[in-house]
Amino acid sequence: MTLRRMFLLIAGLVVLSAPIAAAAIPGPQRIAAPGLVGLTEIAEGIWTDDPGHAETQMRMVAAANARVRAFFGELGPAPRMILCVTMMCEKAFGGTGNVAVAYGWHALRIPPRAFRDTELGIVLLAHERTHIELHRSWSLSALWSPPQPNWFDEGLASFVSADHRLPKDYPAETLAWIRGSKTFWDWGHYVGERGWRDAYGAAVANVGLIHAKAGSAGLRSLIGRSLGGEDFDAAMRDIAGF
Repeated sequence: MTLRRMFLLIAGLVVLSAPIAAAAIPGPQRIAAPGLVGLTEIAEGIWTDDPGHAETQMRMVAAANARVRAFFGELGPAPRMILCVTMMCEKAFGGTGNVAVAYGWHALRIPPRAFRDTELGIVLLAHERTHIELHRSWSLSALWSPPQPNWFDEGLASFVSADHRLPKDYPAETLAWIRGSKTFWDWGHYVGERGWRDAYGAAVANVGLIHAKAGSAGLRSLIGRSLGGEDFDAAMRDIAGF
């Protein structure tokens, strides 16, 4: 068998087996075909394992989108949404039930605990949608060299979503500490060091300080300038003075 024929055979087997793997192996790849694991599409791109409560879920989605729209203005194309009300659904997509997840700017997944507390569900939906709107202009290289540091990414999502779980005030030392988180890869270290509440709380407190100085327009200007290639810290000093 020639190398070319072998390559074509392997490629063909991968293409043919991909749908089987997507259906058989737990993980985020199942987002491509959620119907294969028993989810129902209750609106375009919105999938759930509990269609009997679709009306409540759609109200939560609408409320979350309203919070994000209030900051960004017109939103981009809606991501695919996976709303897992049960742990069986959560595990099917590789989740543990603890966190909501945004996948680039294409999809998000919300865990079961969001549907036991409506306000928390709205917060988590708005948080992940904020990530998606912020990431639309990112390139693949942003995973290791983002235009905005990771603390701002998480802090903005917590700010826009109005996350009621986070403390409001932190000492200057803690605010400076979280500003050391620059990339997606180092965020886990900061969460592990002081816990998720302090990590997210200090991040949103920093964003709140920028907002107090420059308002939502200043935050959007900071996003725009950093996306345009300007150094984030320099732009932040110019806009907020720190």
